[in-house]
Amino acid sequence: MERCAVRVRWTLPGPDLSARLTLESGPGHDPFSIHADTVRYGGIRLPGLLVDWVVRTFDPTPRLRRLPMAVALAPVYIGQERLEIGEAKDTGATCPSGEPR
Repeated sequence: MERCAVRVRWTLPGPDLSARLTLESGPGHDPFSIHADTVRYGGIRLPGLLVDWVVRTFDPTPRLRRLPMAVALAPVYIGQERLEIGEAKDTGATCPSGEPR
C-alpha cells in the first residue's frame, strides 16, 4: 500500500501481472470506480486502452446499479499500511483529486 493507491502483483504461470490500483467515489449512481495504471505483464507496460477495457469488463459497479436498493461508499483513503473508509477526522488524510494515477 502506498499513499492513495495499492500496488498488486499476480503470480501467473508464465509472466506475472502487476498494477497500481486506486478506488474513488463513483460518478452518478456508481458507488465507486476502480482505476488501474502502470499495468505490466512480464515487465511490459500494457496500453491504456486495453487496461481500461479489462477494468470495465470486470468492474462490479454495473451489477451494483441493478440492485433493488441504493449502494453508496464513503470516501476512501489508502495510506501507508492502512485503508480508511469515511472521513479521517483525526488525521485529515485525503487523496487530492489531482493525485497522479
